[in-house]
Amino acid sequence: MATVSALRLLNLIRDNRDGFTIYRDGSKANIDGLYIVGGEIPALKLPATLLSRKLIFECLENWIAKLPNSVAAIGGWMDEGTYYIDAVALMSTLDGALYYGRLWEQLAIYDGTANKTVYIND
Repeated sequence: MATVSALRLLNLIRDNRDGFTIYRDGSKANIDGLYIVGGEIPALKLPATLLSRKLIFECLENWIAKLPNSVAAIGGWMDEGTYYIDAVALMSTLDGALYYGRLWEQLAIYDGTANKTVYIND
């Protein structure tokens, strides 16, 4: 399976600061009816104001190169001036998403149908 390029991820970050979810090959993931859980591998955190475009690109290239074959989807968003890129699992049930969210020590999951964050300890 082909893996998304660093340039594609960089453009997605720039154009979708509220968030995006794609399949590993770079195609847009339909998340309606699914729950998104990150944390299988550590997220990449990039302070937007401190890094040049070239450095962000290099960080993305290195992170992509280390993705395990088991990772099927990638999510990203910006929060308080930091870009986050995460290998994500797409789950069909809330219970499954919460289970893996706890297992992977996540603070929250994302509900693709309701378009909202679900905090795990709520």
